[in-house]
Amino acid sequence: MAPVYPPDALRARIRGLVILRVLVSETGNPDEVQVVQQGPAGMTDAAREAVRQWHFEPAVSGGAAVRTWTIVRIPFEAVPFASPTPTAQTGADGWTPALATATPAAAATAMVFRSQPSPPPEPPEPRSGDFQGAGAVYRTRRAIRVALSPAQARIWIDGRYIGIADDWDGRNGGLLYEFSTRGAHHLHAELPGYRAVGAEIDVTAGAEEDSVDIEEELERVTRVPFAHLARPVESTARGLVILADPPDAVVAVNGRILGAASDFSPARPIVLPGPAVHEITLSAPGRIPKTVRVLSAPNAGSASASIRLQLLPR
Repeated sequence: MAPVYPPDALRARIRGLVILRVLVSETGNPDEVQVVQQGPAGMTDAAREAVRQWHFEPAVSGGAAVRTWTIVRIPFEAVPFASPTPTAQTGADGWTPALATATPAAAATAMVFRSQPSPPPEPPEPRSGDFQGAGAVYRTRRAIRVALSPAQARIWIDGRYIGIADDWDGRNGGLLYEFSTRGAHHLHAELPGYRAVGAEIDVTAGAEEDSVDIEEELERVTRVPFAHLARPVESTARGLVILADPPDAVVAVNGRILGAASDFSPARPIVLPGPAVHEITLSAPGRIPKTVRVLSAPNAGSASASIRLQLLPR
C-alpha cells in the first residue's frame, strides 16, 4: 500500500519527512511501528498506516529468520505519489549484519517514497525513462571524473547507485571514481525533471589518459522538485567510527540499523562498501535524528575515518 498524501498538505505544497522504526517479525510482518521523526499536516499518520500494511523480508541470523528493527524513511515532496511497480531487489551489497529488508513489492514502494538525500535500504534500480541520445563512449586507463550538469544528478555505475555527480568530480571533497576491473562499464545519470543520460566507459590499458572527464548535460523537460544533497562530511577507504552523543544512539546505514554507535570502535569500525556514498543516520529517544553522507572509496587515502555527531534534545 502506498502512503496517501494528505490532500490539504498536497494542495498547499507542504513538504515533510517521516522516519519510522519498524520491528519486523520472523515472518516479515511489522509487529511494531515507532515514530522517530514526525511530519506535518497528517503525514505521520499516513506513513504509519501504510507501513503497517507492508510485508518485509525478515532478517536472517545463523540461517534462521529473526526479529529485528529497521528504519523506514518516507518523504512527502509536494508531488502526488506514483503507483509503484514491483521490481526484483538483490541483497548482495556487501553487508554482513542480519538486517530486515522489504520484499519486492514493499521495496518498490520504499523506492518510490524514499528520501532523495539518501540511497534507499537497497540501491535503487535506475528508471527506464527517455535517454538523451545513445550515450557517448569514453576510454580511460583507470578512473573518471564525473563532470555532469546538474551536479545533483543521481549516478549509477553498472546498475549500482554510487551517489551524485558532485561526489565524484574530484573537487571540494569529491573523489575520482576508480574502476577495479577493466572492460566495458555503463554510467547512468538521472534527476527528477530531466531527461536521463547514459555513457559507456571502456577501461583499458591502451587508453591515452589515466582518467577522463565525463562531460554530459541532462536536458530539463519539466520543473519537478527534488532534494539537494549536501557534500559528504567525510571520506574513508572502508572503515567508519562514529563518536556519538549519546553513545547508545542507534546507527543506521542507508536505512539499515547496525546497532548502537558504542558497538563500533577503531578496532571494529563500521564497514562501508565502495566506491559509493552512504547515508548515516543517528537516532535516540528524545533526541532529534541527524543524517550525514559519507563517501567510501579505495582512493580515499585513510583506511578508516571517524566523525563526531551530537543529537540535540527535542
